Amino acid sequence: MPSIAGLVLFIRQLIGYFMDESEERNLVKSFDTMGNVYFAIFIALWCTIFVESWKRKQNMIANKWLMRDFQDPTTERPEFKASLDIDTDTKSAWKVIYTTQWTKAVLIGFPVTLFFMSLVLVTQIAMRWWYLKVTENDTINPPFYIKYAPASINATCIIIYGIVYKTIAFWLVD
Repeated sequence: MPSIAGLVLFIRQLIGYFMDESEERNLVKSFDTMGNVYFAIFIALWCTIFVESWKRKQNMIANKWLMRDFQDPTTERPEFKASLDIDTDTKSAWKVIYTTQWTKAVLIGFPVTLFFMSLVLVTQIAMRWWYLKVTENDTINPPFYIKYAPASINATCIIIYGIVYKTIAFWLVD
């Protein structure tokens, strides 16, 4: 799916480049379109859906093949507080999250996640606005550091946001 969408976008951009009848054909202008933004959103959504559907399929196959005792390579955090439940089929104990804890996690975790996603989006918009503001007089050939500063700052901010988000997520899980 992503390759088909990417190919369609690329062909559309090529057609836009070759159909541009202005005196000064600009490759960057033809390829720097809103289609890239929509494609990026599509890729993010597609990756999420693909990974989640794979998890479901993996669980379905495990149930079909009676692989319930498969040892997942992920480790359980010792700080995790839960009640013990016993599986009637396998007679093995497993932890179940408290309902009140789960409700708190959802009511706090979901807005926190949306906040950090919004923070990344605002950073993207701010970097784009800054770039356009700085290059409004010289859009054809901006200095080297101006070209790559927004991407570098954005990447740095995302790393910082990730560290803060991870700290908050651990706190919520604990």
